[in-house]
Amino acid sequence: MEQTQKGAIRQLFTNTKRTLAIAWKADRVTFLLISFMTLLGAAAPLVFSYIAKLFLDQLIFAESKLGIISVALLGLFALRYVLRMLDNLKGIYQYQYLDRIFRYRLENTLTMELAKKLSALDLAHFENPETQNLIQKVREGYTWRITQFIQNIFFVLASISTLIGSFVILLPFGWWIPTAMVAAIVPRGGSRNF
Repeated sequence: MEQTQKGAIRQLFTNTKRTLAIAWKADRVTFLLISFMTLLGAAAPLVFSYIAKLFLDQLIFAESKLGIISVALLGLFALRYVLRMLDNLKGIYQYQYLDRIFRYRLENTLTMELAKKLSALDLAHFENPETQNLIQKVREGYTWRITQFIQNIFFVLASISTLIGSFVILLPFGWWIPTAMVAAIVPRGGSRNF
């Protein structure tokens, strides 16, 4: 049982490396921009929370000196919406612009690679039903499977980055708080959905 799990994990890393090599070959600049935007998106909630914390600290300090400050409260709400707008603009740029460009270029690269592979085959391969079945399966899924796998890689990268950032930010409050946070969000070991 453990051998099959180790083999599956090894295969996952091999497939990830190959898929990222295809993505790099398709469009390096867009791939790097999407990677940067993914890390920026992972760091954004942490940065926004820290800015809101600083703002609240100043508000509490000012309130203790002067009483209730309604302008500062309005500023806090405005800050929340400005930060939300910046996050939405980042998402629009990443998912509506970069992602579409990258998807089209990746599909073009994959189509060219498939055409090269198919043109290199002998005519006898096209008469073989097993090979014909394999070619049909590739044609049905090559445009969306690899793209979906790359999006999943970016999602996992963003999730891990956010988890590490949250752990580091919570560490000054004691080692047990970030440890409890990680223990609360880690899925159960018996889950086979991953």
